[in-house]
Amino acid sequence: MKSKHQTPPPPTNTIQSPTIFQKVMFWTLLPSILLIPLWLFAGRTLFGGPSGWGGITYMFTICPALFLCHLLIFLVCLCKNRRCGKGCSATYHVSYPLAMALVMYDTTLFLQQFVMNDGGDTGPSGSWASHHLGLSVAVSTKMDALLTICIFFLLFVIMFLTFTMELEGDYGVGQEALMAPLVTEEHKVDGEEDSVVKDSSSTLGVHSTEENVSQVEICFV
Repeated sequence: MKSKHQTPPPPTNTIQSPTIFQKVMFWTLLPSILLIPLWLFAGRTLFGGPSGWGGITYMFTICPALFLCHLLIFLVCLCKNRRCGKGCSATYHVSYPLAMALVMYDTTLFLQQFVMNDGGDTGPSGSWASHHLGLSVAVSTKMDALLTICIFFLLFVIMFLTFTMELEGDYGVGQEALMAPLVTEEHKVDGEEDSVVKDSSSTLGVHSTEENVSQVEICFV
């Protein structure tokens, strides 16, 4: 008897493994918790730029906020990787859109320090670009404002992508392996149905044989 359950053809697609780029961008989240606030506080001075009240203001306002944001981003990404079932930390990663957003965010943060105007009550004031590239303070201020807006916009995008990110749990394992338990169950059900059909057929054969014997005995009588 033909089985009612047909084994589905094995799928050809397999789950794609995360790229090295995605893994690297995940591990940049940990040092960025401290490095990004420190970079905003004194990054421009590392290249000979002026320092003053701007850095002090950042230290008590933007830097603590960025520290908490980056700490939250790292913890959420870490929990999502652990929840997807991969125990090895070498497979931890972020989604590709989040990795690209992190690259743009870090690049914008790096450039912003070169056009940030700063200075104290005494000493030089302006930006690194105005001192070393001859850029006017007015143009430097506008570029600083534009890059600052981009920083906060990209940070919002990163937070959104972090909380909506979905990671696959079985990288490198084909869907055939995932379908194997289902196929086994179907074969099991098919075997049970076939055995039931065979038992029914044998029972019917026994009953028909007994009826034939009874009819022969009646004829002889």
